[in-house]
Amino acid sequence: MNDDPEAPHERAAIQHMMRRLHGFAGGLGLDERVTRRIAEGVAADMPIRTDEERVLEAQTRLAAALMASRMSDAADPVLEAVEALRAAGITVEPVGEEMDRWRIGDLLFSDAELVRIAMSRGLMEDKDA
Repeated sequence: MNDDPEAPHERAAIQHMMRRLHGFAGGLGLDERVTRRIAEGVAADMPIRTDEERVLEAQTRLAAALMASRMSDAADPVLEAVEALRAAGITVEPVGEEMDRWRIGDLLFSDAELVRIAMSRGLMEDKDA
Protein backbone atom coordinates (compact mmCIF):
# COMPACT_ATOMS: atom_id res chain seq x y z
CA MET A 1 0.00 0.00 0.00
CA ASN A 2 1.27 3.46 -0.90
CA ASP A 3 1.32 5.77 2.15
CA ASP A 4 2.26 8.86 0.12
CA PRO A 5 -0.58 11.40 0.55
CA GLU A 6 0.50 13.11 -2.70
CA ALA A 7 0.14 9.95 -4.83
CA PRO A 8 -3.59 10.39 -5.69
CA HIS A 9 -2.97 14.06 -6.56
CA GLU A 10 -0.01 13.12 -8.80
CA ARG A 11 -2.02 10.40 -10.57
CA ALA A 12 -4.84 12.90 -11.16
CA ALA A 13 -2.36 15.46 -12.53
CA ILE A 14 -0.93 12.85 -14.92
CA GLN A 15 -4.41 11.83 -16.12
CA HIS A 16 -5.31 15.51 -16.64
CA MET A 17 -2.13 16.02 -18.70
CA MET A 18 -2.84 12.86 -20.69
CA ARG A 19 -6.29 14.19 -21.65
CA ARG A 20 -4.88 17.60 -22.58
CA LEU A 21 -1.99 16.07 -24.58
CA HIS A 22 -4.00 13.41 -26.42
CA GLY A 23 -4.64 15.43 -29.60
CA PHE A 24 -1.23 17.08 -29.62
CA ALA A 25 0.65 13.79 -29.23
CA GLY A 26 -1.61 12.04 -31.73
CA GLY A 27 -0.98 14.80 -34.24
CA LEU A 28 2.74 14.21 -33.84
CA GLY A 29 2.26 10.48 -34.31
CA LEU A 30 3.50 9.64 -30.80
CA ASP A 31 1.88 6.76 -28.95
CA GLU A 32 0.26 6.75 -25.51
CA ARG A 33 3.24 5.03 -23.90
CA VAL A 34 5.61 7.85 -24.87
CA THR A 35 3.04 10.47 -23.87
CA ARG A 36 2.49 8.86 -20.46
CA ARG A 37 6.25 8.60 -19.82
CA ILE A 38 6.66 12.29 -20.60
CA ALA A 39 3.58 13.29 -18.54
CA GLU A 40 4.93 11.32 -15.57
CA GLY A 41 8.32 12.97 -15.92
CA VAL A 42 6.81 16.46 -16.08
CA ALA A 43 4.60 15.75 -13.04
CA ALA A 44 7.67 14.59 -11.10
CA ASP A 45 9.87 17.48 -12.27
CA MET A 46 7.28 20.25 -11.83
CA PRO A 47 5.08 19.36 -8.83
CA ILE A 48 4.20 22.90 -7.82
CA ARG A 49 3.70 24.44 -11.27
CA THR A 50 0.31 25.23 -12.78
CA ASP A 51 -1.46 22.76 -15.04
CA GLU A 52 -0.87 25.07 -17.99
CA GLU A 53 2.87 25.26 -17.32
CA ARG A 54 3.10 21.48 -17.05
CA VAL A 55 1.15 20.96 -20.28
CA LEU A 56 3.40 23.42 -22.14
CA GLU A 57 6.48 21.64 -20.81
CA ALA A 58 5.05 18.27 -21.81
CA GLN A 59 4.33 19.59 -25.32
CA THR A 60 7.93 20.80 -25.56
CA ARG A 61 9.20 17.39 -24.45
CA LEU A 62 6.87 15.61 -26.88
CA ALA A 63 8.14 17.78 -29.74
CA ALA A 64 11.72 17.02 -28.70
CA ALA A 65 10.89 13.30 -28.55
CA LEU A 66 9.50 13.47 -32.08
CA MET A 67 12.56 15.28 -33.38
CA ALA A 68 14.88 12.87 -31.59
CA SER A 69 13.05 9.91 -33.12
CA ARG A 70 13.52 11.38 -36.59
CA MET A 71 17.18 12.27 -36.21
CA SER A 72 19.89 10.38 -37.96
CA ASP A 73 23.28 9.77 -36.38
CA ALA A 74 24.14 13.43 -36.86
CA ALA A 75 23.06 15.72 -34.04
CA ASP A 76 20.26 18.15 -34.82
CA PRO A 77 21.50 21.68 -34.10
CA VAL A 78 17.98 22.92 -33.35
CA LEU A 79 17.45 20.27 -30.69
CA GLU A 80 20.89 21.01 -29.33
CA ALA A 81 19.99 24.72 -29.14
CA VAL A 82 16.68 23.99 -27.40
CA GLU A 83 18.39 21.76 -24.86
CA ALA A 84 21.21 24.27 -24.27
CA LEU A 85 18.83 27.19 -23.79
CA ARG A 86 16.59 25.20 -21.46
CA ALA A 87 19.62 24.08 -19.45
CA ALA A 88 20.50 27.79 -19.07
CA GLY A 89 17.06 28.40 -17.57
CA ILE A 90 15.46 29.91 -20.68
CA THR A 91 11.93 28.73 -21.45
CA VAL A 92 11.72 27.66 -25.10
CA GLU A 93 8.39 26.43 -26.50
CA PRO A 94 7.52 25.07 -29.97
CA VAL A 95 4.86 27.05 -31.81
CA GLY A 96 2.48 26.00 -34.55
CA GLU A 97 1.51 22.70 -36.07
CA GLU A 98 4.73 22.46 -38.07
CA MET A 99 6.78 23.36 -34.98
CA ASP A 100 8.96 25.55 -37.18
CA ARG A 101 8.84 28.48 -34.79
CA TRP A 102 10.00 28.77 -31.19
CA ARG A 103 8.73 31.10 -28.48
CA ILE A 104 11.04 32.69 -25.94
CA GLY A 105 9.02 35.07 -23.81
CA ASP A 106 6.88 37.15 -26.15
CA LEU A 107 9.15 36.68 -29.17
CA LEU A 108 9.02 34.07 -31.96
CA PHE A 109 12.13 32.67 -33.62
CA SER A 110 12.85 30.38 -36.56
CA ASP A 111 15.01 27.27 -36.19
CA ALA A 112 18.05 29.12 -37.53
CA GLU A 113 17.50 32.11 -35.24
CA LEU A 114 17.20 29.80 -32.23
CA VAL A 115 20.54 28.18 -33.07
CA ARG A 116 22.15 31.63 -33.49
CA ILE A 117 20.81 32.72 -30.08
CA ALA A 118 22.31 29.67 -28.37
CA MET A 119 25.64 30.23 -30.15
CA SER A 120 25.70 33.96 -29.34
CA ARG A 121 25.24 33.15 -25.64
CA GLY A 122 28.11 30.66 -25.78
CA LEU A 123 25.79 27.73 -25.08
CA MET A 124 26.82 25.79 -28.17
CA GLU A 125 29.63 25.90 -30.72
CA ASP A 126 29.40 26.59 -34.42
CA LYS A 127 30.09 23.17 -35.93
CA ASP A 128 30.87 24.72 -39.35
CA ALA A 129 33.66 26.92 -38.02
